[in-house]
Amino acid sequence: MESVLSSGKVASADAVIGVLEPHIFAASAMKRARVPMYRGKALAALTCWAGRTLRDGDSTEKQRIVRHMRSLDRIYLLSRNQVEIFMGSGFREEQIRTVSYGVDVEFFTPGNPVSATSTYSLSGKIPGATTPRSSTPCEAFR
Repeated sequence: MESVLSSGKVASADAVIGVLEPHIFAASAMKRARVPMYRGKALAALTCWAGRTLRDGDSTEKQRIVRHMRSLDRIYLLSRNQVEIFMGSGFREEQIRTVSYGVDVEFFTPGNPVSATSTYSLSGKIPGATTPRSSTPCEAFR
């Protein structure tokens, strides 16, 4: 329902990001159904429970997760231990990204606020990070 209520925003967006599974399933269904406003939109999800379902769920639950998430352009996982689970379920490596916990205390320090124009690089900080050498903090986490 939330995806339907947000449809006006989707039409003018470059991408749709669902936070947690229930919010992405409706958008994914609309993209698969070729609803015009979802055509050509990048679709991403921050997932929490799907990995456990893919690992421990029954075949019906697993098929449901795969059906809803296979069309996603990006799947953000909260832990690296889920990468093998997703890849073993047929998801492509280029779809999967992990969100690392923690803070770079050399860059983010009290009394030294970060502005939107500050530069930051993930090189050497997060294995597999492919960000440009310097970017804004928001760009670094894309």
